[in-house]
Amino acid sequence: MAKQIGRSRVFSFNPKSPFVKPLKEILSIYYNSLSIEEKEKLFPTRRRPREKGKPVYGRT
Repeated sequence: MAKQIGRSRVFSFNPKSPFVKPLKEILSIYYNSLSIEEKEKLFPTRRRPREKGKPVYGRT
């Protein structure tokens, strides 16, 4: 599922789909098997500060 938030398109899993739970388990196993260097390469930290007062989507 996807929705437009500002200029960004935010994707999420359809909770009604029977494939969500197995897919999340596979992704979790893969993510946990990555080394720290690979995780840093795939998920770099922001280099610029966020706009003041801008909400952060997707974080719970």
